[in-house]
Amino acid sequence: AAAGSGAAAVSPARAISEFAPQLSGAEQRMLSHAVEHGLRVKIHYTNAQGNPSARVIEPLALSGHLVEAWCHLRDEERMFSLDRIEAVAPA
Repeated sequence: AAAGSGAAAVSPARAISEFAPQLSGAEQRMLSHAVEHGLRVKIHYTNAQGNPSARVIEPLALSGHLVEAWCHLRDEERMFSLDRIEAVAPA
């Protein structure tokens, strides 16, 4: 297969820059670092119904445009769409 083909070949940084262009470069790097190392970050998130919330998450995996993460607000695993993350900050 050609280099870069297949979902496994896409780095977190590349997926985040593609699916979360609304985030600043610094926010994209912080989220990418959190995904790669399983570190907590605080996100400002707007769900599909348009309701905003602030969450502290520990990313577990990146699947396409979704971040699978432990959500400390809900105390369970949740999926977050990269295009709905409004901001990323240290937790």
